[in-house]
Amino acid sequence: MNFSNSRSRYKRLNFAANLFLASFLVFAATSCTDEDDNETSNSLYTNGAFILNEGGYGQSNASVSFYSFDDQIVYGSIFTKSNGVNTKLGDVLQDMEIVDDNAYLIMNASNSIQVVNKNDFTWVTTIEGLNSPRFATHYNGKLYVSQWGSTTGSVVVIDLETNTITDTITTGNGTEGIMVNNGLIWAANSGGFGVDNTISIIDPGTNEILKTVEVSDGPKHFATDANNDVWVICYGSQIYDSDTWELISETGSALIKLSGTDQSVLKTIEIGDQTHPSHLGISPDNQTLYTDTYTGIFAIDVDSETFPSEPLISGYYYGFSVNPANGNIYTCQSPDFTTSGTVIIYNDKGEKELELSENIGIGPNAVIFF
Repeated sequence: MNFSNSRSRYKRLNFAANLFLASFLVFAATSCTDEDDNETSNSLYTNGAFILNEGGYGQSNASVSFYSFDDQIVYGSIFTKSNGVNTKLGDVLQDMEIVDDNAYLIMNASNSIQVVNKNDFTWVTTIEGLNSPRFATHYNGKLYVSQWGSTTGSVVVIDLETNTITDTITTGNGTEGIMVNNGLIWAANSGGFGVDNTISIIDPGTNEILKTVEVSDGPKHFATDANNDVWVICYGSQIYDSDTWELISETGSALIKLSGTDQSVLKTIEIGDQTHPSHLGISPDNQTLYTDTYTGIFAIDVDSETFPSEPLISGYYYGFSVNPANGNIYTCQSPDFTTSGTVIIYNDKGEKELELSENIGIGPNAVIFF
């Protein structure tokens, strides 16, 4: 036997095998890298909108979905995906406020705020010790959170450097919507399970109430128009018998315009004695207001003196949000609180653009744009 030829053949076979192995490893490494890059790119939430799914009360199944504008795909349960299968966001997700790289998720029934990195939704910290928190706004390094409260409403002040509660300001009953206007904090006292008709104007420098403004019953949410005047949607009131749950008294709803300078009431547009809108939005040019009733979403010009008779978009929606970039209206449908909901997108003419149902969680109530 010619051993030299055998050794030469062996070397060629060995070289070929090594070359194949090296090529396979490069291919595998490249494939893994591409896959990892795809997973990473899907977890960076930079061009789209967050859909808040409040979940069922007492079930701790709230979630956040992300709608990507780039590929028009909804990615579901992004908090769990970023933090592990055993992590839970909490009970009843009410609102979300984005400040720099952090997102503050207001957990109403959990009496807490989950803080995450808005870019990849990894958990940062949990702020505890709240009392039925509802909505949030931020100003000058502080987060201001409205609290429904058990006996009276309030506004909690949170230092954004330390993510700790530094003050609590007593307001009115059932404090709901909150906003910043002209360097002041406005808080709407909706009445809770009773009746209130006031707005608390807070000085953020002292955390004291400068003024209490009376409006119609049940002020809920605010919007600021092109003239820097403030609009508030007033739900009215509905009082039920605590034993029979029969309606025993009711007051009508209204849309009210207030001066952004001195907070005085400038205009009141009556809506209806038995119509109770809860949400308020505004167009990108701040000239058209949107609010909802049981029959649909209505568009109101800020110069109008009366409420329109017909809705822009018909149907009942659990909530809606207006995209400040293009004016599209994102409506939230929640058939019940055990199954997934739907988000339907309409343009500002009321024409349906797109329906999102895949990867929407239970009880979608709002869409957050950034």
